[in-house]
Amino acid sequence: MPPDLASVCRRGQPTRFGRAFSLIEVVLAIGVVSFALLTIVGLLPTGLATMQKAQLLQATANIANQIRGQVLLLSFCSTSSNAIQQLPQTHYYYTLDGIPVESGDSDVYYTASFTTSSISASSAQISDASFSSDNAQTITVTVTYPPGVNNQTNTFSLLVARQTNN
Repeated sequence: MPPDLASVCRRGQPTRFGRAFSLIEVVLAIGVVSFALLTIVGLLPTGLATMQKAQLLQATANIANQIRGQVLLLSFCSTSSNAIQQLPQTHYYYTLDGIPVESGDSDVYYTASFTTSSISASSAQISDASFSSDNAQTITVTVTYPPGVNNQTNTFSLLVARQTNN
């Protein structure tokens, strides 16, 4: 006949229930897990804000690169009919995704403008005697976002040079 549960417990031998977690161990484990989860949830707003800033900076850099690409298609010589110096100083408009749109479009998020300036061999620290300022320009691209009262601005200074074939 098997001994009853009370007699086994009195003898000091472990029962099948003696190998389980105690209530204190369970409460401590729940406390540690809760602390870890609260820490992670507390860091989410900071992580999301950082991610959004990085996306905005990447989008503005892409817009500056698009404008640089458009400028590269133009002539640097002021006597040419499609010269950089003859460009109208206008604004360019882009959506939140960086897609060019017209000024009246409801999806306008970024507004970009640029200015150009000639560079000299001394300011560019170029010692080549064949250097000509007709072959290089400094482009300053200013991207403003979002539309409205609290605008933020990113400014990019780009050196654009053209190769000459001799």
